[in-house]
Amino acid sequence: LGKTHLPSVGDFTSGSAVITNCSNTTGWVAGDIIRTAKFGPMQNGARVVSVGADTITMSLAATKTKTAAHFYDVPLRLVEMTRGNAFGAPSSGDFPPGAFVSAETPTKDANGMVLTGWICTQGGNPGLWEPVYQSSVSPAA
Repeated sequence: LGKTHLPSVGDFTSGSAVITNCSNTTGWVAGDIIRTAKFGPMQNGARVVSVGADTITMSLAATKTKTAAHFYDVPLRLVEMTRGNAFGAPSSGDFPPGAFVSAETPTKDANGMVLTGWICTQGGNPGLWEPVYQSSVSPAA
């Protein structure tokens, strides 16, 4: 089995192969497949060429400019748009691995981190869910 990264967030610029302001580059290595949502800021099928502290260079240039766009390495399935300030991982229903629940408006969690959604890391009813943050930097204690 291959590795699966949690979705990350970064800035894409049309015509550039570099994703800037990446929320998390940990674990990404040259050769990894990188994807965005359908009609997203890049062509699917791009591969990672190199990784910096907060940048990832891709084998294909972005086709659109988009700030804070999610990117990932497995096909994701958007299952629900959640409205309002308080939301959590699904507590019922059947979900496959890769199901992604996105906040319509990202909000800060109890630790001050910007929570943008939840990804199902193990399918089931309701499955196991991990939070997805816009920033991987923990707030100062």
